[in-house]
Amino acid sequence: MYDEPAVKRYHDVVLAIDEIAAWHQEHTFPLQSASQTDREALSSLECISVAFTHPSADDSAFARDLVLMECSLPMLYVAELLSEPRTRFRSRRGFFWNERTLRGGSSRELEVDVGEQQTHFVGLADVSPQSAAACFARFRDGTRSCIIAGGATGPRDALAKRILLEFGPALPGITFINYLPLLVNLCPTGARVYRMGGYSGDGSCEVQVFGTPDSIDLVASSIHTLLRRSAI
Repeated sequence: MYDEPAVKRYHDVVLAIDEIAAWHQEHTFPLQSASQTDREALSSLECISVAFTHPSADDSAFARDLVLMECSLPMLYVAELLSEPRTRFRSRRGFFWNERTLRGGSSRELEVDVGEQQTHFVGLADVSPQSAAACFARFRDGTRSCIIAGGATGPRDALAKRILLEFGPALPGITFINYLPLLVNLCPTGARVYRMGGYSGDGSCEVQVFGTPDSIDLVASSIHTLLRRSAI
């Protein structure tokens, strides 16, 4: 049973931005720098959130159950926090070096050259029952990780590099996901983007899903199904 979650649906990402992005908004949802075209595109997208108000593992458990129930071929995107100098050891070790379940299949881990003789690792991993524990341990930091499902996302290597280099700050340095261009570019193709957000120091957080109204209708149905099952 999940710990008394509250479900909210926002029909306009722009109008609800202060609630959706309560933490790190200046980095992950910098609406003030968005173009008018992007603001209009964002206004056509929706977000549904499931918020947990007590410190527990229920948030990750619910996110896991929702993604595995609702998604076809979901992918975890995750980037390391800080660029580092390229070394032979670092290159050979890779990004998922201690997470066997995230390697293999169509999962990818890329070492991207970001200049000044430094590199930045990013990964795209298949989310499956076998890899769920490792994926959702990484998913908890919504500033550098998200789950993407559905839509026309293109080749994985190109997608991972694009998120790192185009939908984030200039590198080398610390990285984070700028969700505004990410949503504008992926969601209109039918993709859904899952994010963990809403942290407030007391352990409370929320699972957020972004997409078109039609795709959020499907997510909402899955959420209510999971909550009904939990209440039995």
